[in-house]
Amino acid sequence: MNDNSLVLLGKRIRELRVKHGLSQEKLSELSGVSSRHISEMERGESNPSFQVMEQLTFALGVSMKEFFDFEHHADDEAIRDELCRMLVGFSRPNLQLAYKLLRELSDG
Repeated sequence: MNDNSLVLLGKRIRELRVKHGLSQEKLSELSGVSSRHISEMERGESNPSFQVMEQLTFALGVSMKEFFDFEHHADDEAIRDELCRMLVGFSRPNLQLAYKLLRELSDG
């Protein structure tokens, strides 16, 4: 993982932990991962192993897919790029629908 990915993963771990009302210490108890390691991961300073990620997903009650769902943390340019990639694959009816929806949003 590159540094940016580690930061995004760290934000996601913290987000899920807070969403479940857990302190780092409680997540540590539930997962068997040290609270120091959790703190380092949340700051993007530690690259967790697959085993650690499995332990965290189990303790948080989320799937790996949900664990890595941190696209909402992407910057504006990354979001624009992703939208353009998505639009290229749209059928004409879906492209027209997307245009209408985006037009409504931009007028609002």
